[in-house]
Amino acid sequence: TDSPDFIRPMVEIEQLSTVLTPAEIIAALTRNAAAFLNLDAEIGTLETGKVADLVMVDGNPLGNVQALGHVQIVVRGGRIAIDNRQAGDSPIH
Repeated sequence: TDSPDFIRPMVEIEQLSTVLTPAEIIAALTRNAAAFLNLDAEIGTLETGKVADLVMVDGNPLGNVQALGHVQIVVRGGRIAIDNRQAGDSPIH
């Protein structure tokens, strides 16, 4: 994040939403960030041969970018690293 309020990334996402679409914000956080780091051959998009770390959110961030602030599951290295689902929530399919 470029935000001085680095412990609250939604502040930056909210600011970006005034000039970018949700799809452009997601691209900036993923594909564009990987390209900037010259790691786009390894990370940044879901493609065969790339590392597939995932962040799953509650809601559709393409329809409402605020959904990015509601992280439910983080998959890192093929394993669930963070699981914020409540008991009774739907399993991963």
